[in-house]
Amino acid sequence: MNPHQMKQLVSQHTGELRTQAHQARLHVQRPGPRNSVRHRAGWTLVEIGLRLAGPSDDG
Repeated sequence: MNPHQMKQLVSQHTGELRTQAHQARLHVQRPGPRNSVRHRAGWTLVEIGLRLAGPSDDG
């Protein structure tokens, strides 16, 4: 691949990554029940509970 094609490919890929990052940022910053502290804390507690209830490695 020649240098010009490589630069074009890098430029295209960088643009796609920036677009995806921007969309992800908008999704996270979107207000609503799924982005509330209560929602995130609830799912954190669920995750902790599942880890505690999971199989232990003690045999």
